[in-house]
Amino acid sequence: MKKLLILLSILALLAGCGKDGSPGQDGQNGEQGPAGTANVVASNWFPGKRWTTVASDFKHATYTITQGMLSEVGASTFTAFLESGGTMIMYMKAEDFIYPLPHLGGAMDKTNVRWFPYPIDSPNDIILQVYTNDRTRTNTFYDDPTTFDFRYVLIPAGRQVQAAKGFSRDIIDVKTLPGMSYTEAKKLFDWED
Repeated sequence: MKKLLILLSILALLAGCGKDGSPGQDGQNGEQGPAGTANVVASNWFPGKRWTTVASDFKHATYTITQGMLSEVGASTFTAFLESGGTMIMYMKAEDFIYPLPHLGGAMDKTNVRWFPYPIDSPNDIILQVYTNDRTRTNTFYDDPTTFDFRYVLIPAGRQVQAAKGFSRDIIDVKTLPGMSYTEAKKLFDWED
């Protein structure tokens, strides 16, 4: 009896199969979704400027984030970009190495390189600073900033970053990006040098 039921079930399945019918009509389009966020944008590499303030234990120079880059991420000023939750990552190219900023020179070299917003003169300005924590002289490696190149990346607030192949997650939190090496970020965003 069991075999008969199995045989009848198989025959019913085979008899129910037939030729495909003609395709149906297309459905209606859905409602327009909310506007998405702008893409991540990266500046070209640009040369360092001479330090405007020089002391034995720190040096700094002012740089301006271009209005064109800010427009690409929907911001009127760099200050407004940061206040809305945007993220900026900056890199320094020195000789054959690329360092994410902030950067600590090493255990023996207590020299730090960092950037921070400086809206005093302009809402689009940042300060690039080299300093030591222990107030000793900064490493002479940093004496001439014109030998370095810099690049910044602007990531608008709310941007979900799709991970590239080789990353352990599908989406990466933008707060983890400043800790990424330049090579990892370049792969993730498909940048060209």
